[in-house]
Amino acid sequence: MKKSFLLLLILTISILAEEFTANKVCKACHPLIYKEYVSSMHFKSTIFRDKIHRKIFSIHPLSKKERYQCAKCHTPTDKELLNKCESSQKAMPKSDSKGQQEAISCSYCHRIKDIKEHAKMNQNIINDKKRYFYADDKNIEGVKEYSIKKGVFVSRSGSPYHTIDTTNELFKNGKVCLGCHSHKRNQKDFLICKTEFEDSSKENCITCHMPKVGGSFVNHIDTKIHRYHGFSGVFNTPEFLSKYIELSIKKDKFLTIKIKNRAPHNIFLHPMRVAALKVTITNKGKKIAEFEKRFLKIYGKNGKKAPLWEATEILKDTTLKAKESKNVTFEYIPKEKDVIKVEFGFYIINPVLAKKLDLKEFSDFKVLRTVIF
Repeated sequence: MKKSFLLLLILTISILAEEFTANKVCKACHPLIYKEYVSSMHFKSTIFRDKIHRKIFSIHPLSKKERYQCAKCHTPTDKELLNKCESSQKAMPKSDSKGQQEAISCSYCHRIKDIKEHAKMNQNIINDKKRYFYADDKNIEGVKEYSIKKGVFVSRSGSPYHTIDTTNELFKNGKVCLGCHSHKRNQKDFLICKTEFEDSSKENCITCHMPKVGGSFVNHIDTKIHRYHGFSGVFNTPEFLSKYIELSIKKDKFLTIKIKNRAPHNIFLHPMRVAALKVTITNKGKKIAEFEKRFLKIYGKNGKKAPLWEATEILKDTTLKAKESKNVTFEYIPKEKDVIKVEFGFYIINPVLAKKLDLKEFSDFKVLRTVIF
């Protein structure tokens, strides 16, 4: 009893002492959620954990001026750094700072009260109550020990740490992610990325990238299932997203592969990503032919390739749009007894760019979906 009280006292003091509740405090009651979270790119969002982010910033013009202006999304809990960024002061991340250790923390995301839209990029509005968290009631379903009072879950058994507000529409429609993942304009006022949604879709950021998986979200109540907090994407559990790609085949004069993107937004939104279709044909165990078709976006300025911060135009765009289907024809005449393996996947970084940036470990082809015909 004394140990439980002491633990409670220590955790409560920790919460009260910090602007954002520390991730390890959340771990005390949500160990499975925490385990998933530390595997995610939210946890690995800093320049000290994300090699690509570190490399890109190192060649960005602001790096030479010691003005790290990525904190707003990459390390929003580092308030000292964030304040300096917003006032255009010289500021660089410090590996030992609390904000860098916390990265995009549990309590930061669960305290997003609203999103303010801006032309350049959106802004998260954080509530000023340190232990007042938002969640979707569908994400905590199965909790019989809770009752609803004015739309807010109140624990009968007593949670000593926080309130759970389930009335915030951003957590119901998945748009809580659009403070950071909506759009971005560079210093030239050119739109370099945008998440275009089909609002009519029943699926959203949460349902796709945080699918329901087995296991309880809290250790003192067996809820059977919970929302996955590893945030599925190209770096983590991409297999969860494979169902959004459909592949079919047509054997006419030449071989045609049909790809359908079932996702409510373009496939692979990040400007450095490259989607690819690979086809391998074997006959009686012998490889006969191999093809590849890439889908990408190339940025430029004055008709020539340019880095994202200098770009003013798109030179090429073959990416798969929301709900779009594409037919890809290869000049191969199908033969009897051909075994045709079709793979759809991605390169985390365009292989040409990866070589130039010395990031070759991110240039391997990753398979998202395989179908054999």
